[in-house]
Amino acid sequence: MALGPIENWQEFLRRCIGQWNCQYLISSPDVDGLVSAAIVARESGAQLIGLYTTQYLLLFDDFTTEHALQALWLDHDINHTQIRCIGQHLISHHTNDRLPTRNPYCFNPNLYVCQAWENSFQGIAGRRRDKYPFGTCHLLLHAHDDDPNHFSPRELAILAHADGTILNCHNYKENCKIWQEGMFGNSKLLELFLNESFAQTGVLEEQRKLVGELREAGISKQKSAVKNHPLPPEYDGLSGHQKIYYSKNTKLPTFRKNLNAVISVLGSNTRFQLPQVSSINDPIPGNVETKYPRNIPAKT
Repeated sequence: MALGPIENWQEFLRRCIGQWNCQYLISSPDVDGLVSAAIVARESGAQLIGLYTTQYLLLFDDFTTEHALQALWLDHDINHTQIRCIGQHLISHHTNDRLPTRNPYCFNPNLYVCQAWENSFQGIAGRRRDKYPFGTCHLLLHAHDDDPNHFSPRELAILAHADGTILNCHNYKENCKIWQEGMFGNSKLLELFLNESFAQTGVLEEQRKLVGELREAGISKQKSAVKNHPLPPEYDGLSGHQKIYYSKNTKLPTFRKNLNAVISVLGSNTRFQLPQVSSINDPIPGNVETKYPRNIPAKT
C-alpha cells in the first residue's frame, strides 16, 4: 500500500518551531531524545534544561517549572495547552479522536496522518501503513539536511541506533518503506538504512562499538523482542540499549553521572554535542495518560 506524499509536514514542523522562543529544551532521557536536543540546540542556540521520564520532570541547575513551560519538549507528546512538543508516539486510539487541550504548535507524524491504535500493530507481516517507525531525530534532520554523505560513520551509527531504527528497517521493512516514500521521499539517509546491503557498509560494526560504550556509560540493556522473528547474526547485540532509566529509588548523583557519560559518548567526534549537567533538582512527579477517551470533542 503506497502512502502517497505527506504534504506540507516540514513546513508545519518549521512553523511549530518558529512559534517557540528558542531558549529552552526538555528531552526524553534516551538516545533519540538527547540526539534530538543536540540537533535543535545546534540550530537554535537553545539550552537543554531538563529531562522528562514520563513519570518525573528532572530540571537542571536553577531552572524552574516556569522555564519548563517555555521549553520545546523533544521526543515527547505532552497534552498541555502551554507546552510545545515534537514527538512520534502513537497517542490516538481512534482516527477521529481529538486532543483539544494539546498546544496547537506541536508536531507528531502519527497525528498528522491520523494513524491510530485501531489501524496499527499489524506485526511483521503487515503490508499497510502502521505506526511511524523512525525517531524524532530523523524528523528534525529531514527538515534540514540528512544526506548521509555529510555524516561520519559514528554519526550514522548513532542515527541507525536511535529508537532502534535500523532494526525496525529490518523487522518492519514494508511499513518503513511506506513512511520513507510518503514522508521522506528524498531522504538518502533512510534509503541507506533500508538498503539490504547496509550490513556491508561498516556502520553496523560502528554501531556495535557504540552500544558497548553506551552500556559502559550506564544505558539500560532492556530491549523489546520481536517474537518469532530472530535477527540475523550481523544485528546481534544491537537491540535495546536506548534509555537512561530513572525511578523514585534512583540516586540523583548516580543518574547525573550516567547522563553525563551518555552525553559524552553521543557527542564524541560528532555534531550531537550537549553540555555536561552540573546539577539536577529534586524530581517533580508527572502524570502519564495510559487510556484515551473516545471521540473527545474538539474546541470550537
